[in-house]
Amino acid sequence: MKRELLLIILVAGLAVVGMQIRDAVAQQPLVQAVPAGPLKLGIINIQRAIQDSEKGKQVIGKLKAEVEQAKAKLDVQKKEIDRLQADYKAKKDTWDQATRQAKAEELESKVKQLNRQAEDYDSYYQRRQGEQVKPIVEGLNQTIMEIGKKEGYSIIFEIGGGILYVNPGLEVTDKIISNYNLKK
Repeated sequence: MKRELLLIILVAGLAVVGMQIRDAVAQQPLVQAVPAGPLKLGIINIQRAIQDSEKGKQVIGKLKAEVEQAKAKLDVQKKEIDRLQADYKAKKDTWDQATRQAKAEELESKVKQLNRQAEDYDSYYQRRQGEQVKPIVEGLNQTIMEIGKKEGYSIIFEIGGGILYVNPGLEVTDKIISNYNLKK
Protein backbone atom coordinates (compact mmCIF):
# COMPACT_ATOMS: atom_id res chain seq x y z
CA MET A 1 0.00 0.00 0.00
CA LYS A 2 2.84 2.38 0.87
CA ARG A 3 4.51 1.49 -2.40
CA GLU A 4 1.40 2.26 -4.42
CA LEU A 5 0.94 5.59 -2.65
CA LEU A 6 4.60 6.46 -3.17
CA LEU A 7 4.33 5.51 -6.87
CA ILE A 8 1.20 7.69 -7.29
CA ILE A 9 2.93 10.66 -5.64
CA LEU A 10 6.02 10.16 -7.85
CA VAL A 11 3.95 9.99 -11.07
CA ALA A 12 1.93 13.05 -10.05
CA GLY A 13 5.12 14.96 -9.26
CA LEU A 14 6.65 14.06 -12.62
CA ALA A 15 3.45 15.11 -14.38
CA VAL A 16 3.52 18.51 -12.63
CA VAL A 17 7.22 19.02 -13.47
CA GLY A 18 6.59 17.95 -17.09
CA MET A 19 3.72 20.48 -17.42
CA GLN A 20 5.90 23.23 -15.95
CA ILE A 21 8.67 22.44 -18.43
CA ARG A 22 6.18 22.34 -21.32
CA ASP A 23 4.69 25.69 -20.27
CA ALA A 24 8.14 27.26 -19.94
CA VAL A 25 9.15 26.05 -23.42
CA ALA A 26 5.88 27.26 -24.89
CA GLN A 27 6.31 30.71 -23.33
CA GLN A 28 10.01 31.07 -24.13
CA PRO A 29 11.01 29.35 -27.37
CA LEU A 30 14.69 28.43 -27.39
CA VAL A 31 15.21 30.04 -30.80
CA GLN A 32 13.07 32.81 -32.10
CA ALA A 33 12.66 33.37 -35.82
CA VAL A 34 13.53 36.82 -37.07
CA PRO A 35 10.50 38.36 -38.72
CA ALA A 36 11.15 38.41 -42.44
CA GLY A 37 8.39 40.81 -43.34
CA PRO A 38 5.98 40.27 -46.20
CA LEU A 39 6.89 37.54 -48.64
CA LYS A 40 8.43 39.00 -51.80
CA LEU A 41 9.38 36.60 -54.59
CA GLY A 42 11.44 37.19 -57.70
CA ILE A 43 12.09 35.08 -60.77
CA ILE A 44 14.98 35.42 -63.22
CA ASN A 45 15.69 33.85 -66.59
CA ILE A 46 19.47 33.42 -66.37
CA GLN A 47 19.84 32.38 -70.02
CA ARG A 48 18.09 35.53 -71.22
CA ALA A 49 20.09 37.66 -68.78
CA ILE A 50 23.33 36.23 -70.19
CA GLN A 51 22.22 36.67 -73.81
CA ASP A 52 20.79 40.17 -73.37
CA SER A 53 23.51 41.64 -71.16
CA GLU A 54 26.14 43.76 -72.92
CA LYS A 55 28.97 41.45 -71.87
CA GLY A 56 26.92 38.43 -72.90
CA LYS A 57 26.25 39.88 -76.34
CA GLN A 58 29.97 40.53 -76.81
CA VAL A 59 30.98 37.01 -75.72
CA ILE A 60 28.27 35.32 -77.78
CA GLY A 61 29.19 37.43 -80.81
CA LYS A 62 32.87 36.45 -80.58
CA LEU A 63 32.01 32.79 -80.12
CA LYS A 64 29.60 32.84 -83.08
CA ALA A 65 32.32 34.34 -85.28
CA GLU A 66 34.74 31.59 -84.23
CA VAL A 67 32.11 28.92 -84.85
CA GLU A 68 31.40 30.36 -88.32
CA GLN A 69 35.11 30.14 -89.20
CA ALA A 70 35.25 26.52 -88.10
CA LYS A 71 32.02 25.78 -89.96
CA ALA A 72 33.48 27.27 -93.15
CA LYS A 73 36.49 24.93 -92.86
CA LEU A 74 34.21 21.95 -92.31
CA ASP A 75 32.01 22.99 -95.26
CA VAL A 76 35.05 22.91 -97.57
CA GLN A 77 35.82 19.37 -96.41
CA LYS A 78 32.14 18.37 -96.76
CA LYS A 79 32.10 19.59 -100.37
CA GLU A 80 35.22 17.56 -101.09
CA ILE A 81 33.57 14.47 -99.60
CA ASP A 82 30.40 15.09 -101.61
CA ARG A 83 32.51 15.37 -104.77
CA LEU A 84 34.35 12.14 -103.95
CA GLN A 85 31.06 10.33 -103.23
CA ALA A 86 29.57 11.46 -106.54
CA ASP A 87 32.77 10.44 -108.37
CA TYR A 88 32.75 7.06 -106.60
CA LYS A 89 29.12 6.36 -107.52
CA ALA A 90 29.64 7.41 -111.13
CA LYS A 91 32.85 5.45 -111.76
CA LYS A 92 32.81 2.49 -109.34
CA ASP A 93 31.60 0.07 -112.01
CA THR A 94 34.48 1.04 -114.33
CA TRP A 95 37.23 0.59 -111.73
CA ASP A 96 38.94 -2.64 -110.94
CA GLN A 97 38.51 -4.17 -107.47
CA ALA A 98 41.74 -2.65 -106.06
CA THR A 99 40.91 0.87 -107.26
CA ARG A 100 37.33 0.59 -106.00
CA GLN A 101 38.62 -0.58 -102.60
CA ALA A 102 41.20 2.22 -102.43
CA LYS A 103 38.61 4.89 -103.34
CA ALA A 104 36.11 3.52 -100.79
CA GLU A 105 38.78 3.56 -98.05
CA GLU A 106 39.80 7.11 -98.99
CA LEU A 107 36.18 8.24 -98.82
CA GLU A 108 35.62 6.50 -95.48
CA SER A 109 38.80 8.02 -94.07
CA LYS A 110 37.76 11.53 -95.10
CA VAL A 111 34.29 11.07 -93.57
CA LYS A 112 35.83 9.88 -90.28
CA GLN A 113 38.26 12.80 -90.32
CA LEU A 114 35.42 15.28 -90.92
CA ASN A 115 33.35 13.77 -88.10
CA ARG A 116 36.34 13.85 -85.72
CA GLN A 117 37.05 17.48 -86.55
CA ALA A 118 33.40 18.41 -86.08
CA GLU A 119 33.40 16.72 -82.65
CA ASP A 120 36.68 18.41 -81.72
CA TYR A 121 35.35 21.83 -82.75
CA ASP A 122 32.14 21.21 -80.82
CA SER A 123 34.04 20.17 -77.69
CA TYR A 124 36.40 23.13 -78.01
CA TYR A 125 33.57 25.66 -78.38
CA GLN A 126 31.58 24.15 -75.54
CA ARG A 127 34.63 24.57 -73.31
CA ARG A 128 35.26 28.10 -74.60
CA GLN A 129 31.64 29.06 -74.01
CA GLY A 130 31.85 27.80 -70.43
CA GLU A 131 35.05 29.76 -69.84
CA GLN A 132 33.68 32.94 -71.40
CA VAL A 133 30.24 32.79 -69.76
CA LYS A 134 31.47 31.89 -66.26
CA PRO A 135 32.46 35.47 -65.29
CA ILE A 136 29.09 36.74 -66.55
CA VAL A 137 27.22 34.19 -64.42
CA GLU A 138 29.32 35.09 -61.39
CA GLY A 139 28.57 38.78 -61.94
CA LEU A 140 24.86 38.08 -62.33
CA ASN A 141 24.86 36.02 -59.12
CA GLN A 142 26.52 38.86 -57.24
CA THR A 143 23.96 41.31 -58.64
CA ILE A 144 21.11 38.96 -57.66
CA MET A 145 22.41 38.86 -54.07
CA GLU A 146 22.73 42.65 -53.96
CA ILE A 147 19.24 43.28 -55.34
CA GLY A 148 17.77 40.56 -53.09
CA LYS A 149 19.13 42.27 -49.99
CA LYS A 150 18.61 45.87 -51.11
CA GLU A 151 15.03 45.45 -52.35
CA GLY A 152 13.89 43.07 -49.60
CA TYR A 153 13.23 39.93 -51.63
CA SER A 154 12.41 36.83 -49.63
CA ILE A 155 13.42 34.41 -52.38
CA ILE A 156 14.67 34.76 -55.97
CA PHE A 157 14.19 31.71 -58.18
CA GLU A 158 15.79 30.85 -61.49
CA ILE A 159 13.28 29.85 -64.15
CA GLY A 160 13.68 26.12 -64.66
CA GLY A 161 16.32 25.99 -61.95
CA GLY A 162 16.77 26.43 -58.26
CA ILE A 163 16.80 29.14 -55.65
CA LEU A 164 19.39 31.86 -56.22
CA TYR A 165 18.72 34.05 -53.18
CA VAL A 166 16.99 33.49 -49.84
CA ASN A 167 16.43 36.11 -47.17
CA PRO A 168 18.35 34.79 -44.13
CA GLY A 169 15.41 35.80 -41.91
CA LEU A 170 13.33 33.03 -43.49
CA GLU A 171 15.64 30.25 -42.33
CA VAL A 172 14.10 28.15 -39.59
CA THR A 173 16.80 25.48 -39.35
CA ASP A 174 17.80 26.29 -35.76
CA LYS A 175 14.17 26.36 -34.65
CA ILE A 176 13.52 22.98 -36.28
CA ILE A 177 16.63 21.48 -34.68
CA SER A 178 15.71 22.81 -31.23
CA ASN A 179 12.15 21.52 -31.42
CA TYR A 180 13.31 18.20 -32.81
CA ASN A 181 15.80 17.84 -29.95
CA LEU A 182 12.99 18.43 -27.44
CA LYS A 183 11.12 15.40 -28.81
CA LYS A 184 13.80 12.92 -27.69
